[in-house]
Amino acid sequence: MDLYKDIHLQQHDWIKEIESLPDSKFNSDRLVLYYRQLGRSMYSGKPIKLEEVFDRNICDIDHIYPQSKIKDDSLDNRVLVYKNENSVKSDKYPISSEVRNAMRPFWQSLWVQGLISERKYQRLIRSTTLTVD
Repeated sequence: MDLYKDIHLQQHDWIKEIESLPDSKFNSDRLVLYYRQLGRSMYSGKPIKLEEVFDRNICDIDHIYPQSKIKDDSLDNRVLVYKNENSVKSDKYPISSEVRNAMRPFWQSLWVQGLISERKYQRLIRSTTLTVD
């Protein structure tokens, strides 16, 4: 909750919304990612409605480093995105330069605010391919 005290975007009351949900809802990585991303898709910045988070026809959890390349299922390697954005990315890495350039300011603001780790931020902005190492 401390992370959201200083966040006032579009008059969205994050604290009130979070407090209105039962604690059991936060056992879902989808919901955790939604709030850590301030309710936006990590690849387009488009707002995601709270009711869309659990609809698998609308939203996906994507692995930044594709699972075909590395078996990392941590929150540092996953983001909530619209299903169509995940389909476009597929198992490619790095993320396209168009997406990186457009989203970098948003990703940086999430990192600076403590909503994502430096590790996740570095994975998102990295422009070099993965090596065997």
